[in-house]
Amino acid sequence: MDRLHPGAYLDQLPHYGLGCLPPPVTALLLIAWGHLHGLVALEVFRHTSFLGAHHTEIFRTAMRNLLEDIHRRIAVAPAPRP
Repeated sequence: MDRLHPGAYLDQLPHYGLGCLPPPVTALLLIAWGHLHGLVALEVFRHTSFLGAHHTEIFRTAMRNLLEDIHRRIAVAPAPRP
């Protein structure tokens, strides 16, 4: 696979996966995944060691904030009228 050409990876995806999610959903998914991936990478490579015993609490709070942010970004359909 050509690492310099991002389309090389996308070409390997199944045909039914392309375009299945609307762009706003795809963007939200990438935002959430990127945030989670970043926090996990910081933890794995011990870039949070200076936080001491508080790193677990900070990670948990960051995940809670991410989840709340995702919920805020999702439009809620109006309730049907009786």
